[in-house]
Amino acid sequence: MAKKPIKIKRYHGYLGQRRRPVVTFFLMLVWAVLVATLVVVGIAIYEPVMEYIARRGEESSQGESSQPEESSSEPSMALSSSQPEEQEREEGLVRAVYLAHSILSDREQMETFLDAAAKNGATAVVVDIKNENGSVMHQSQVKTAKESLAISDIAVDMAEIAEAISAKGLRPIARVYAFEDHVASYSLRRMACFYQAESMLWYDNDPSNGGQPWLNPYAQEARNYVLSLAAESGELGFEEVMLAGFQFPWGYQLENVYFGADAENVSKSSTLESLASQIQERLAAIEVEMSVMVRASDILEPNGFTYGEGNPLDRFQCPVYIDFSPSYLQNRFSSQYIFGDVVLESTAEPADVVKAAYDALESSLDRQSLKDGAYGAVVECDGAQISAEGIRRQAEFFSGLGMENILFSSEFSSYPANTRYNAGLDK
Repeated sequence: MAKKPIKIKRYHGYLGQRRRPVVTFFLMLVWAVLVATLVVVGIAIYEPVMEYIARRGEESSQGESSQPEESSSEPSMALSSSQPEEQEREEGLVRAVYLAHSILSDREQMETFLDAAAKNGATAVVVDIKNENGSVMHQSQVKTAKESLAISDIAVDMAEIAEAISAKGLRPIARVYAFEDHVASYSLRRMACFYQAESMLWYDNDPSNGGQPWLNPYAQEARNYVLSLAAESGELGFEEVMLAGFQFPWGYQLENVYFGADAENVSKSSTLESLASQIQERLAAIEVEMSVMVRASDILEPNGFTYGEGNPLDRFQCPVYIDFSPSYLQNRFSSQYIFGDVVLESTAEPADVVKAAYDALESSLDRQSLKDGAYGAVVECDGAQISAEGIRRQAEFFSGLGMENILFSSEFSSYPANTRYNAGLDK
């Protein structure tokens, strides 16, 4: 039976009016009794209540663990089975934009760039871990990067960059230029290509005309350097590593390049294939994907120097992005674009140049790989001639051919404001 509540008489009056001492003492005594009662009751019921909660928790967990695993995944299975196969493929498509280091180093500019990229239909962002010159763009812990003084003075925190890209719902891709490296090859000559013998560096052109040295793919230290940077990129939070410049050097005096004694017994193709396989296996162990970027010009002119004998596309068992940038397609000895019997002047529309280049190398593409989406395209977005409409035309062109994975590449990440990165996917 509940106790009859105690009626407490309250005294109302003006501010500062004092109660009589007897009333005050009586109130204090009542509150003390109430507090003591609550403490005793709490102690008395604590143990049985806690036992009840623990018992309910055990019963709940046992009930959940006794349910079959397929019941928890049933909703997602039903969702995927109701979606057409084409939609599932679209969700895995890569429509990437290149993000230049000059923007990476400015957080406000980067946020603006990422917002615009996502808004305009991009699904991924590519940043350089090691750029075309060989500079490492983050505070790498790779020993060779430190020894070669390759770490840039304006290096950024790539882990934060990868996280910022992911936070926008975009896929972070790290690009690593492999043997096309003019920094480490100069500072650590033991990893470089030599001219005729191990006494003089080989340059891809006369140094007075901008010629640069290259890393030697036969040098084990150079191979380890590329592998270590690729693995580090995955550990920084990037979901894919794109290898670029993963080739033997191109340029002048190629017949005089000295690669060392191993070159006499091991082919160039097997050298590249074995390292690509090692990198891919290393990345797969940390659930990171690998892709490779190959210039269309190297496919059109397979001379055995850059990728070994045969089709350069045969070197890799991963997605390959073919770079159709007109700046690399122009003939080295003239101002024209020459694709077999097709000759275009330097003033030709970029989209026309790209189409002519694709037509010339189409026979080099494996039809099944093309159908499976194993080939992607790199679309150049630099130059006064290239507009948002021109970029859209190129995107639709490649999408129509089955090359739906596209990297939109602008050296300074200066893209037309109304560029549609998802162009060609709505057909």
